[in-house]
Amino acid sequence: MGYDREEFLSPDFSFLSLIAPESRETIRRAILEKGLQPSLKNKGWARGHNNWNQVCNGGITLGALAIMEDQSELARNLVHRAVNGVQVVMKLYDPDGAYPEGPGYWVYGTSYNVILLAALESVLRTDFNLSLAPGFARTGSYYQHIIGPTGLYFNYPDSGSRGDFSPMMLWFAQKYNQPSLSWYQHQLWKDFSKQNPSRLVQSRFSPLTLLWCSSNQSIPKKLSWMGRGTNPVAMFRSSWTDPGAVYLAIKGGSPGVSHGHMDVGSFVLDAEGVRWVMDLGPESYNNIESRGMNLWGRSQDAERWTIFRYNNLSHSTLVVNSQYQRVDGTAPIIRYSDERSFPHVVFDMSDVYEGQLTKALRGAALLPTGQVIIQDEFEAANHPATVRWAMVTPAKVSIESSKYALLRKDGKTMHLTVLTDKEVQLRTYSTEPKADYDASNRDTRLIGFEVSLSSGQAARTAVLLSPSSANAKSSINLPSLLQWSPPR
Repeated sequence: MGYDREEFLSPDFSFLSLIAPESRETIRRAILEKGLQPSLKNKGWARGHNNWNQVCNGGITLGALAIMEDQSELARNLVHRAVNGVQVVMKLYDPDGAYPEGPGYWVYGTSYNVILLAALESVLRTDFNLSLAPGFARTGSYYQHIIGPTGLYFNYPDSGSRGDFSPMMLWFAQKYNQPSLSWYQHQLWKDFSKQNPSRLVQSRFSPLTLLWCSSNQSIPKKLSWMGRGTNPVAMFRSSWTDPGAVYLAIKGGSPGVSHGHMDVGSFVLDAEGVRWVMDLGPESYNNIESRGMNLWGRSQDAERWTIFRYNNLSHSTLVVNSQYQRVDGTAPIIRYSDERSFPHVVFDMSDVYEGQLTKALRGAALLPTGQVIIQDEFEAANHPATVRWAMVTPAKVSIESSKYALLRKDGKTMHLTVLTDKEVQLRTYSTEPKADYDASNRDTRLIGFEVSLSSGQAARTAVLLSPSSANAKSSINLPSLLQWSPPR
């Protein structure tokens, strides 16, 4: 059966006419019996606080709308359930749009959330004001800033490392009139088209590009972004158009969030097209669960934290007396500035090291020179403390002196200088698996140092990371973190 162009474009044309009646009935029955009816039995996810709420409510609503002519009462009830239930998880975007489960699950959960809103608007001519939820209009900027110039995510917590093109960003650009979101996705599309076009074809969401693609584009103006919430983050970069730009991203938050790691204070760094400081990423769910281990426990003594990639010994943050971070602790942003003369952020991590340190502050800044500062101020509790500072790197490390090291990767170099009046000695720490269930972390290592404190003693340390292309300063003035900017 053929259709000419005029018939295809007619407002009376229906894509259902392309499907044989018997096939339509088979599909309708499958949606009802295999999707909608089972969702009435087990619905703990319906008001959940993670991506599964968005995924299930989004998918089931599409099914309900597809057969509502035949199942009007059921469809009405399921849409009502979805509209009320998804509001619970959408509160996690409040106030700035940061997604607590990281970029990988942002793509998963937010994609179905957008599909839910777009379908309601398309079929019922309203999204019941869900798109006005606090923070949701801003979350496109979160995803825009979470991908570095290398094309890699700031991949916390259970997120893969490779950044992805997302058609949902085109919806955000169109819905909220943010043309810079569309511009950046076009850049990613071009890169994938050249390097790995199969990824675009294989994505289940790629056809949605045709619905929301727009020529209304503009280069982003903001080089810095900060998002508060249950897992706050901040990201800084020197340019949007330079592939060798410097990119710094860092997080606070809590290990106790959904999919959380003990990665409070952890950061990543790109420069000259190289990721110098990295996150090892998640462990294979199947590898852990197939051994009968409980991957999803959240208590302080849960098996989850015995997995190397999930505890703070494997992240670019502090370790005190070889102890884990506190699962019930949280680290908020207390200072932030996007002024180009000194873009920076400060986290108060004291709560995460309760019982280990009485104070733990971490600041991160991208200097106009292209150098990066990671500054820590901490104080021992009523017992001695050995505080390890370390960062994960895929670079080869050459330790030149007690406070200076040279990192080399892909023909590029990065200078690491420790600035402190304490006696320290740079060294490397192994990232080799600690147990037979730990994944290999081949070609990676930790570089860092230790600071020994007596009871109640305080210390300040800073690490200066200087790409070879930076207009490096020979001396750096380091005021107290509480003097970096007014409090948030």
